[in-house]
Amino acid sequence: MAIARRILPEEITVQIPPNLVMEPEILLKCLEAGARDLGGIGPQDVVNPDYPHINPETLSQIINRKGWQLQRRLPIYPQYDSWLSPRLQRSVNSWRKKLQFPQRL
Repeated sequence: MAIARRILPEEITVQIPPNLVMEPEILLKCLEAGARDLGGIGPQDVVNPDYPHINPETLSQIINRKGWQLQRRLPIYPQYDSWLSPRLQRSVNSWRKKLQFPQRL
């Protein structure tokens, strides 16, 4: 994670799915090294179904120990909104305003 953060441009957000990290301490070290996205957290990982997600409450407890907080986000980052059709852009903007999603995690 530290190497990825060092070589990638700052505008690239590095994701670490917590269900693929078996030890909470390793997850915390990934966050400390620069990971800023935990991916989609849900009842089932359709890409990696053999690796169930930690429930959000437990995940919050793990990351809160080091001062981190879970934040909701849409599945698209704001810097890529222009790739969407105008109709989807309006919908995304509406959701961001309605749910007060952060512009950057």
